[in-house]
Amino acid sequence: MIVGKLQVNDLLGIHELTMENLDNIVKISGPNGAGKSRALTLLLACLKYDSLDLETRKEILECEGGKVTVNLTDDEVKFNNWTITREVKNGSAALTVKNDETGLTGNKATIEKMLGDNFVNLSRFLELPKEKIDAAVLKMLGIDDKLEELTAKIKDTELIRTATGQRINDIGLPSNPVEEVERVSVRELSEKLQDGYRANASISEASENIANCEERIKEYKIELKRIEEAIKDYEQSAENSSDYIKNTPKVDTEEIQKQIDAAEETNQKASAYSAYVDNAAKVFVLQEDYDKHSANLKTWKTEKKATIANAPFPIEGLGYDEKKGITFNNHGLISDGEYRRIVFEISRALKGELSIAIFENFSLLDPDAKAKVIKDADAAGFQLFLEIVCGKDDKVEDGFLIVDGKIK
Repeated sequence: MIVGKLQVNDLLGIHELTMENLDNIVKISGPNGAGKSRALTLLLACLKYDSLDLETRKEILECEGGKVTVNLTDDEVKFNNWTITREVKNGSAALTVKNDETGLTGNKATIEKMLGDNFVNLSRFLELPKEKIDAAVLKMLGIDDKLEELTAKIKDTELIRTATGQRINDIGLPSNPVEEVERVSVRELSEKLQDGYRANASISEASENIANCEERIKEYKIELKRIEEAIKDYEQSAENSSDYIKNTPKVDTEEIQKQIDAAEETNQKASAYSAYVDNAAKVFVLQEDYDKHSANLKTWKTEKKATIANAPFPIEGLGYDEKKGITFNNHGLISDGEYRRIVFEISRALKGELSIAIFENFSLLDPDAKAKVIKDADAAGFQLFLEIVCGKDDKVEDGFLIVDGKIK
């Protein structure tokens, strides 16, 4: 199937233009500004209107009543000749699709089925930056969204894994395990110590009382007769105090203090062990998360590599590298010719019934490059529309000459 006829009426400054009996190679010649590029733009507008930039669509919609018609012919398949018209009506580009033999009508999906991704503007494609060319090729292969999704997953997983590793480092477990010890009640020992202090104070008071009593005894002995009864009382008091001393053992407070010091040291160890157990539990959970993210990261990277490896590259040796972009035999593509060949071959692999390529400014190429474009297009089964700059009075032996928007 090829474009057999292109007819334009009152669109983009072209009042009336008809090109018919078109072959696989269509050469459109004319001076600058004659309407060559506009004719090719309107061919694209008829078949793939949505691919036009907004400014061009706006210019077309301003041409109320204008229309472009494309006749598709197929010499190999019966009842496969179609007339496609795009007409500006009430501010919109109305589409009409009709089978010339059967009278059946179609729609946008009918054209997309016939054309697919096989409408290539080679000159504009090759003017794109390398990264955009790579992106366009990946989109043609149908793996651009998958690679973008996997790249995002890898980036997110690496961030989560790094944060998890930092949390593990922040906990800072000691290199050697902390010894487990049981806690000791410091409160009971403290109460015991206070009891000892009170008992010892009582003993000291009793000792002082004895001394006082003995002193008073000496005084009372001088006045024995006068204070004899008093001496008996003090003697009794002294005797009672002596009995108390005998019956009350002295408390070793230094030993109790040592026990308290030892208990506090033991409790410090117990606290350290408890903190160690808690942190070890946290690290265990975090390590599981870290390992899970590591496994996910490996999975995403593996799936991304598999997606690239299993992509339907139509040329042996063609591949894709995240750093190099589109590659051939593991080397990055460097020439327009190589990219042009890739575009043709991929388009052929995705081929529908109709394959069209246009090349603006074709006359700027050297003879070898021109011959290569025509050869590659023919090998890939493309109908090729070529824009050639010439003078308005030049004779054109092959193709069409457009001057002031008209076929001359």
